[in-house]
Amino acid sequence: MKKGRSNSGRAPAGPNSNVAQPFPLPSAWVWTSVGDVGEVRVGLQRSPKRRRGRFMTKYLRSANVTSDGLDLKEISQMDISPSEREIYSLRPGDVLIVEGSGSPAKVGRAAIWLDDSAAWSFQNHLIRFRARAAIPGYALIVFKYFAASGAFSRIARGVGIQHIGSSRFAVMPFPLPPLPEQSRIVSEIERRTRLAKEAEQSLLSAISRINQQVSAVLEAATFGELLPEDGSVKQLDMGAEPSAVTRVAHRDRLLPTSAARSDQAWTMKNLPPGWFWVKVEDVGEIKLGRQRSPKHQRGPNMYPYLRVANVFEDRIDSTDISRMNFSPSEQQIYRLEPGDILLNEGQSPELVGRPAMYRGTPPGVCFQNHLIRFRVGDRLEEEFALLVFRHYFRSGKFTAIARWSTNIASLGVKRFSQLPFPLPPREHQRKIVEEARRRLKASEEQRSAAETALSRLQPLRLELLTAAVSGQLVPQSPDDESASRLLAQAREPDNSTRSITVRSSEEIEMDTDAVVGSRRSLPDALIELGGRASAEDLFEACGYDRELTGDIEAFYITLRQEMPQRIRIKSEPTKAPILEVVPDAPR
Repeated sequence: MKKGRSNSGRAPAGPNSNVAQPFPLPSAWVWTSVGDVGEVRVGLQRSPKRRRGRFMTKYLRSANVTSDGLDLKEISQMDISPSEREIYSLRPGDVLIVEGSGSPAKVGRAAIWLDDSAAWSFQNHLIRFRARAAIPGYALIVFKYFAASGAFSRIARGVGIQHIGSSRFAVMPFPLPPLPEQSRIVSEIERRTRLAKEAEQSLLSAISRINQQVSAVLEAATFGELLPEDGSVKQLDMGAEPSAVTRVAHRDRLLPTSAARSDQAWTMKNLPPGWFWVKVEDVGEIKLGRQRSPKHQRGPNMYPYLRVANVFEDRIDSTDISRMNFSPSEQQIYRLEPGDILLNEGQSPELVGRPAMYRGTPPGVCFQNHLIRFRVGDRLEEEFALLVFRHYFRSGKFTAIARWSTNIASLGVKRFSQLPFPLPPREHQRKIVEEARRRLKASEEQRSAAETALSRLQPLRLELLTAAVSGQLVPQSPDDESASRLLAQAREPDNSTRSITVRSSEEIEMDTDAVVGSRRSLPDALIELGGRASAEDLFEACGYDRELTGDIEAFYITLRQEMPQRIRIKSEPTKAPILEVVPDAPR
């Protein structure tokens, strides 16, 4: 990162002398608070009465603010009066910050509003920052730094849904540079962000190409295309053909009689001489795992077992192993041996059949009934079988035979056992496994390198943001007017700002009417909601503001006064309490 000119001590604090100074700044910078740099306002609260009305207006929600900017594909509307629009309007350059979310990672996401073509507003899960002493682009950089560094998550409060809170946000320390330097920082961030995105896309494309290479290797292995060109290997010695297998005319392959009709089109792929099409059940033992049930959750023979969550493509994840009661005889039936191949029997459609080989780790485990165990017979190499099943998984063969129920697909032991399987001579299998292992190892090394580089981009983004807000991204200039002077100018009265907050008595009256008397009677609002509603819905319908502690206290004081004469609580097991109007209660 570029270093600015040397600092002469810490940067001065802004007008708010109590603001924290988390790290040193260049001498021309100043520490101040978010509220000193711009106007902070939380959005308009939704309520049932706003679902229809004379002034339906588009508004932004937290879902519209993404890490890549604003997503306007899904836009909602609510009734917002003209006077309210003036308060909650959006102008080009306004920065929108996600104030509340159930996901800590999403709290504090920020984006700039650039549209000036129509009247838009914003909902109360968003905070609007309207800059006075900072250009919007620099303010956005600071807020992204807050999110990436964990500053937003440290001030967030709440159970379930995390809230930044406009008051806590307004007093956050804000590192303010001179105005010309802000522009230089924004330009440099845009340049480096563009380079980072290009690098990210390049790495993602590389990973995609490597994944395609892996699929191509698996397909070539399955159909003998990895064999030496001279084909100098012994032919398969099967002895007498099994009675269940019959030769298909004009093809050097074996195919079960029952499959010759139903799956003949599927097996049209040419195989090398000496190879045969057989069924999966002809070359190995197939077993569905042990079913879970409450009675097996405890007992004298608690034994570890693998489940779908442990089986990934070509990998067993042993970080979370469950246990259930297996009798000694059941342990003999369901115990895994090194070389056993496990396939996901029940999974989402795109993951059904995902295979991995059990290689002895973790030791001494059984398997559950959402997994199928395939144990090779004496004509098949374990590693070759895994290559074939990985090809079937990636090419959609398993998905094609699965049966779906809602979002879960079932491979089915019977359907799996009837799948055609290409059977080469053992010597072919060994040569194919050796060549495939070599190619797959090279692909895995390439993918690992690309994924490592990709994983470093996020820390680099934080380093870039940190340098930007600490004065180490671009050089300082002695000709720049200090940030303290910029702050002083921003605090001078401004007509455009004053017009946002000062309204005529007529407008105030209109606004009061629009919010239905500001504070409605709880019973009246509850009747309008159909006689029953949650406390949260009633709070909104009565016009209270959850940003104001006094409003919250006033609501619950009023609610206690209305109970039990006019409002009662209806409690149901496993459900949130519901408020109901007491029938025939005195008015």
